[in-house]
Amino acid sequence: MNLNNRIHLIGVVSSTPILKSGQKNSTRLSFTLKTVDTIILNNKKIEDIQYHSVVAWNELAERNAAKIMKGTEMVVDGRMVKRKFKDSMENLHVVYEVVAETVLIKNPPLWDMQRLKTA
Repeated sequence: MNLNNRIHLIGVVSSTPILKSGQKNSTRLSFTLKTVDTIILNNKKIEDIQYHSVVAWNELAERNAAKIMKGTEMVVDGRMVKRKFKDSMENLHVVYEVVAETVLIKNPPLWDMQRLKTA
């Protein structure tokens, strides 16, 4: 395992995941993961909230697409990548995202517990 570019995030899915099929029979699942760091400074609790773009590919995407939804608490292990692309107006965009290699769903969303009980 290459340890040079590793990222390990624990958070809550904050956007509705999007599953897309692409070229060469590839499947992409993308979502945003919200992480919260809490620090105490001068006896005050301060929360540092970050949002991370996460993508899972192919088998990992297909296996987890029905399980991951907004509000899901999860652990993501993967690597950070940088993509560049030009839009239709030829503007250059740079995107940083986490490419998930493993995901662990800690808890389903509370509002989804009833659906799981009846399934």
